[in-house]
Amino acid sequence: MFRLLKEKEYKNKEIMKLMGLSDFAYYSSWIFHYSLIFVIIGLGFTYEIVVAVFKNSNFVCIFLWFLLFYM
Repeated sequence: MFRLLKEKEYKNKEIMKLMGLSDFAYYSSWIFHYSLIFVIIGLGFTYEIVVAVFKNSNFVCIFLWFLLFYM
């Protein structure tokens, strides 16, 4: 099953290359997509941690710690 999903992913990439998509645009879209997801999750976790556990801690430091962990 995993091989089938990988093949579908590769076919889509090849089709987009045939249509003129550059490698830079393809990989930057993946980086942007997952960075956005990680920032949203990191903000949520940071808010919960600061409110519940580390009340006197700096929000930005904990957020950066989570973000670097995800990246």
